[in-house]
Order: sequence, then C-alpha cells, then structure tokens
Amino acid sequence: MKLVINLKLKRRVKHICAKHPRYSPERNGQAGIVGDCPVCSQMFSLYRAKLSVESAIRDFEYQAIRFSQEGQRNSITAA
Repeated sequence: MKLVINLKLKRRVKHICAKHPRYSPERNGQAGIVGDCPVCSQMFSLYRAKLSVESAIRDFEYQAIRFSQEGQRNSITAA
C-alpha cells in the first residue's frame, strides 16, 4: 500500500479581535475567550485545527517509521 500526500500550506493568518486585542489562542486558550466572542472562538478553533493536523502528521510519520523498521527486522530474521 502506498500513500502519497502533498500538503503544502503556506498561509499566515494574522488577526486581532477588535473587541479583545490582547487575546491569543496560543497563550490564553479557550478559557481566555471573554463573553463567547465569535471572533475569538473562531481564532481558537483555527489554532486547535492547526495543532490537530500537526499532531496527525507526527503520529503517522512515527507509526510509518516504526512499521518500516519492524518489516525490515522480520525480513532479516526470516532469511
């Protein structure tokens, strides 16, 4: 089985909430959202999605490397 994913995202989102200019999803998290502000909530959702994609890629690469190494070990011991 072969999986090829070309994922190139190069988009910088630089936005500040007009109502809460000091809010940072990285520093303040979901608890820092004041009064269910929709802009701050969207910024946090975008940040959480970014972390999720990064984590999925890391997990896949780790598993693929581990699986590849196990396959090499099994082919050596079978010979």
